[in-house]
Amino acid sequence: MLSKQKIFRLILILIPLFILFLLELILRITGYESDLSIVATIERNGQKYYTMNQLVGKRYFEKDRLYYRKGSHDYFEVNKQPNTIRIFCFGESTTAGFPYEYNAIPSEFLRDRLLNAFPDKNIEVINTAIAATNSFTVSEFVNELSHYKPDLFIVYMGQNEFYGVYGVASTISIGKNRWIIKTYLWLQQFKTFLLLKNIINSVSNFFKSDSSDKDELLMEQMVQNNSIGYNSSDYKTAVNTFKENYEEIIELAKENRIPIIVSTLVTNEKDLVPFVSSFSNSLSDTLKNKWKEFYDLGINSLNNNNYQSAINYFEKSISIDSTPASVHYQIGKCYETLKNYNEAKREFLLAKDLDGLRFRAPSDFNYIIRQLANKFKVPLADVNKAFRENSTQGIIGNELLIDHLHPNISGYFLLAKSWFKTIKDNKIFKLSPDIVLDDNLLWQQSSFTMLDSAIGELKIMKLKNEPPFSSVSSNFDFTPENSIEQIAYDYAIKQQMSWGKAHLMAAKEYIDKNDFEHALKEYKAILITDEKNPYILTSAGDMYFNLKLYPSAEENYLKAFSILDEPTIKFKLGITCVNLQKSEIAIQLLKNCLMINNLRRFTTEEIEKIHYNLALAYIQLNEYNNAILELNIILKNNPLNIEAKALLIKLGR
Repeated sequence: MLSKQKIFRLILILIPLFILFLLELILRITGYESDLSIVATIERNGQKYYTMNQLVGKRYFEKDRLYYRKGSHDYFEVNKQPNTIRIFCFGESTTAGFPYEYNAIPSEFLRDRLLNAFPDKNIEVINTAIAATNSFTVSEFVNELSHYKPDLFIVYMGQNEFYGVYGVASTISIGKNRWIIKTYLWLQQFKTFLLLKNIINSVSNFFKSDSSDKDELLMEQMVQNNSIGYNSSDYKTAVNTFKENYEEIIELAKENRIPIIVSTLVTNEKDLVPFVSSFSNSLSDTLKNKWKEFYDLGINSLNNNNYQSAINYFEKSISIDSTPASVHYQIGKCYETLKNYNEAKREFLLAKDLDGLRFRAPSDFNYIIRQLANKFKVPLADVNKAFRENSTQGIIGNELLIDHLHPNISGYFLLAKSWFKTIKDNKIFKLSPDIVLDDNLLWQQSSFTMLDSAIGELKIMKLKNEPPFSSVSSNFDFTPENSIEQIAYDYAIKQQMSWGKAHLMAAKEYIDKNDFEHALKEYKAILITDEKNPYILTSAGDMYFNLKLYPSAEENYLKAFSILDEPTIKFKLGITCVNLQKSEIAIQLLKNCLMINNLRRFTTEEIEKIHYNLALAYIQLNEYNNAILELNIILKNNPLNIEAKALLIKLGR
């Protein structure tokens, strides 16, 4: 039997727990704070779907930011159908497709490939990536999304382990201990904890200066320590955390019997000067000056095209101190010019790994990823190898990357191809290794446009106008040279319109020039974000019609008409059916248009087109009298109609 003293102690413990429980209950009932679940449920066209919760990023960032993009393919079925393949892609800004949006991102390119491989399947490729996060976020997402019936996880992560949220050198930090960070993230599921967090943030913000309002780039905002030495304490902590989080991610997938693909990483090696070069801590000022003397002589020789002499001077610098990244980069440039590509590659990689500002994942990370793939016997998408095989002399640079680590559109296309190859090679979804997809055809069929390319390039140009790419911030100066660049500038830099409106404007520019092929691509781009928009579907149908691609025109008009019973769509569908020799359907549709014209839905010119196409449909059915009747109706109202006259003459009247 418990003594009174023990009972009293137990009550003292239970009272605060009861108060916390009661407070948690009250906060939940009253709806305190936003729902920070990863997945939200919404209704679209009378059906329930899951989608990524746009507010989930508030788990990691204090300020409101666009945490998650919304496109038509970011929704997945609540009641998953047997013929559905569901894939979740995890990572950071590269997986998200920065600096592109919606239609030029790796998950969309992968979806295109899978649709070609499985035309009878419903393909769901859901991109869960959030910029400026890292393996802590991916670990959380993998754990929670394991319950949504995935058929495959694909992971591409590792570039943000130092400066991403809760990284060892991030401004968003609660220390460097992995288990403290994971406990903190776990506690965020409780409203009581969120209340306490908000109180602390409010008090902290009260004492902050107004300088926090400065419009900084996200990269600048996240950096606390811009000089992390190779194999330093912070470096080792980041490497160990990355490895442990990745192991946990793979184990979670295996525990839930979910296939998982892990991916090696790519960074710009040959076309990016290291951000920060640092001397060894123990190097004296005298030796630093001597090092700089040899280095300057090397630069002078390089500028005079004396590459071997430059290498000799740079190596003298290295004999004093080999840790500054810049000297290895310059040696790499010399070897590249001398066509000694193996040495050039070695030096470029050394320069990247020694770069103190760790915006690029070190080579150790790819070693860890390969090691874990082998240890756990999981498929490896060797993206790094694929990029090397498609880069000049096997050294990765601006051919496939648009900045320090983000691929350009060709690079993202290749990233998706690497993922698809891994799916095929490992017979995931029972995909035959013998299947061959035409890359050129897939490239042509994809929905990205020149506007998307211009938008991405402008974003990167602006990025490189700011630290750390530039020593000081300066006003972004760009003069558009054509209408597409102007639209891209108004969208990406001046932020005067939505992404969809930008593509609509580009389509109009092309239509004005009778360039229906490029206009069609703009409409297809918009359909990535709004695939059931009847007006865009109709516009895409118009472009197919103008290009005489009548089956595709019919397909788009039918989709539009199934969503919106609009006479104009019926009119266009009827004319398309005439061109497809679907005479009886055409007659039914066009006659229906005439019946509803009492409401004056059509112009005089459109009415003439209806009668003329009815005549054509009747001719296809050999009903010449009916055809003549339709043509006479046209001429009665407009005796000058040349087409009707010509067709009557052809009919012998």
